[in-house]
Amino acid sequence: APSASGGGDGGGDHSFWSSLLKWSLAQQENGNVAGVRDGGLGTISEGEAAAPPAPPAAREVSEADREWFYEAMKARMEDTAATMGSIAAALAEGPRAELDAGTVEVRVALLEELAEKVERLDAANDLDAVGGLAPVLQALASPHAEIQSAAAEVVANVVQNNPKSQDRAMDLGAMGKLLAMLDDGASDGAIRKRPERVLAMALYAVGALVRGQLKAMDAFVLGNGPAACVGAMRGCGPRVQRRALNFLAYVVTHHRKGGEASAAAGGIRAGVACLMSRDDAVRHAALSYLLGLARVIDFEANPGAVSDYRAPAVGLALGRISGQAGSISTDEADARREEFSMAAELKRMLDG
Repeated sequence: APSASGGGDGGGDHSFWSSLLKWSLAQQENGNVAGVRDGGLGTISEGEAAAPPAPPAAREVSEADREWFYEAMKARMEDTAATMGSIAAALAEGPRAELDAGTVEVRVALLEELAEKVERLDAANDLDAVGGLAPVLQALASPHAEIQSAAAEVVANVVQNNPKSQDRAMDLGAMGKLLAMLDDGASDGAIRKRPERVLAMALYAVGALVRGQLKAMDAFVLGNGPAACVGAMRGCGPRVQRRALNFLAYVVTHHRKGGEASAAAGGIRAGVACLMSRDDAVRHAALSYLLGLARVIDFEANPGAVSDYRAPAVGLALGRISGQAGSISTDEADARREEFSMAAELKRMLDG
């Protein structure tokens, strides 16, 4: 049987689970493996015809084997919790201001290990129990971009599809810290203060935090989150634009005021600019946002949105997309079928 201990490093994790799987299969197959005769009397020689394999004999797992299995699993879970507790303690120690390069590298490595461990739901829920969620959220405010982005990835993995952790993160002020990462004060033409990786990971974490959680969505809108997302699109590359647009497309279909706030912040103009992108996924995300917003927004209550949708740039961008349908290969046209369909629907809505 494999050892029930396994260490905290990723290699140890892989070795442990691999050994446990092989042991479990061996119990089911009564100890036989491919290429070995029943009873282990000899291997099948090359060229020798193998007799049809007989069904493996049923074997009742002994109480001792069963006890070992559960003890091994329990020990591994305890090892994971202990490792997360140690990482949390290390992150909580020392100054939170400027750190030397070596210390930054160590903290990033700790956060990356934590991000991998909390991908499992049980470990994600255990993180706060071992005191790990609070120092991770504190790391979101680090002056070091590498630490910020690594911490945001941990937060995203912890709260994704996890209502319990979403609520706890909200209680600890996660939304305010993530919005502060997004809102770097840059405006059109201004030099961004934060690297794009920080913005991308902040968007990832905010998206995971609000999905399926009305309280978190309300806090996002009240915290000027839609405007921060619109601002993050400007002057950034495709990765950030895709994430911001896809998230805003989700917002407009789940929170009317959030959609209106994005329009008031210039979201329509920013989305139209992204329709000119060479990146297929950016154009698709922009159309999803613009079409979704047009379907739900109250144009009478939001006259500025009417002006933005009727701007000449909108017709030019939609015409450019529609015109490409007949000038590309059949395979490319098939791949972009949904993009062309959304562009045509949005054009019909605006022309009507």
